[in-house]
Amino acid sequence: MKTLIKSTIIVSLVLCMVGVAGAFQESETGHPVMLPHNEKMISMIDRVVAQVEREPILLSELETTARMQANQMGINAQVDSLKYREILNSSLDFLIEQKVLLAQAILDSVLVDDQEIEQVMEERFDSMTGQFGSQAKAEEALGRTYRQLRKMYQGEIKKQMLTERLREQHFSKINVTRSEVQEFFDTKQDSLPQVPTNYKIRHILRTIKAGEEADRIALEAIEQISKMLDEGALFEELARDYSEDPGSATVGGDLGFVNRGEFVREFEEVAFVMEPDEVSDLVKTQYGYHIIKMISKQGERVHVQHILRQVKGTEADEAKTLQSIADIRQQIIDGKPFDEAAVVYSEDPESKDNGGELGLFTVENMQIEEFKEAMAETAVGDISQPFKTSFGYHILTVDEVQESHKLSLEGDWDRIEGAALRYKQAMEFDNWLASLKDDFYIEVKEQLPTVEQ
Repeated sequence: MKTLIKSTIIVSLVLCMVGVAGAFQESETGHPVMLPHNEKMISMIDRVVAQVEREPILLSELETTARMQANQMGINAQVDSLKYREILNSSLDFLIEQKVLLAQAILDSVLVDDQEIEQVMEERFDSMTGQFGSQAKAEEALGRTYRQLRKMYQGEIKKQMLTERLREQHFSKINVTRSEVQEFFDTKQDSLPQVPTNYKIRHILRTIKAGEEADRIALEAIEQISKMLDEGALFEELARDYSEDPGSATVGGDLGFVNRGEFVREFEEVAFVMEPDEVSDLVKTQYGYHIIKMISKQGERVHVQHILRQVKGTEADEAKTLQSIADIRQQIIDGKPFDEAAVVYSEDPESKDNGGELGLFTVENMQIEEFKEAMAETAVGDISQPFKTSFGYHILTVDEVQESHKLSLEGDWDRIEGAALRYKQAMEFDNWLASLKDDFYIEVKEQLPTVEQ
């Protein structure tokens, strides 16, 4: 399910998950931009391995960064210890550079506001939802709710944004001339990758809406749970056994402390007027039916538990949705333009007003498996058969296929110009960073020890 948080959060396929233990964003240098480490990955007694001004770099932080980098590169630390040692050293350099950049951002009074942080976190959570197929699956795989992840990652996201803002301020005005683009292509063309096949696609989405029968089933289930509570059953045990919130059920429905404004309205209106140890009547939200228990209050923060029974669409509801998308497909086959049908019928708020246009995708960077299959099976101008994803039922059309090819100045000037610009920015950034490091106190405490695998 989608959690109770009104603002779903932690960008857009730049968020990578290493197993389910940690998350990072790859920088232009190829190093991972760290999100907070998972304590389960720390196998050594923690200590400071380096210091930038007064900011320490912990051995646990270094180990987590190196392990994630090794994971990304497909390197087994136990099998290739020498290569892992190189990764450990380069990861330490990376962490030092990040601390230097953050220190310079503070000196330069670089600012990011809370709204910008929220937007980035929202994009990252949307990315995770797309990657796992649904928010529920993401929360289950990560073992944490989005609300918990938000609290964990907010500070690190702010640091990343400060260093990126610093980089923008120093290098956003760099440009390249036509002669520089030509020289870049002449010297780098043998190493430039081939342009992959791109598909320009549109889609129409119809979501599966739960009907009266689904509502009745969820209501009966939560009423039975409420009855067990009245008979003396423990709230925590019922939450573990019956709650359908995957992010909190395993911890007895505990949502921890939450600020006002983080819950959906219906849930919050009840939770914030409850007293400690009070158990609510049934509460209905867009996610289903809840029972809430107040643990404690601290001003505008509440610590609550809840039990959720979702209102899940039945087979009949699903069949109705499938018939709906099939009827829309037939209208298009009979002559209705796809883009007009998308505006009228699609329930994807991000694309419907643009005629369902999703843009250009390669098969490799399309994260939703069902879309990959439909793209590959649909010829230009044709309409796919209806297919199901975690979002509902879709049809898509392929507007254009741009075949894979070698880069050329004539056909791919914009791509090459962009690559030349990024290369120039990276070179100037590396030179600037090298000189910047001379302005800060940096100490590597000791030679890195052998990491216990």
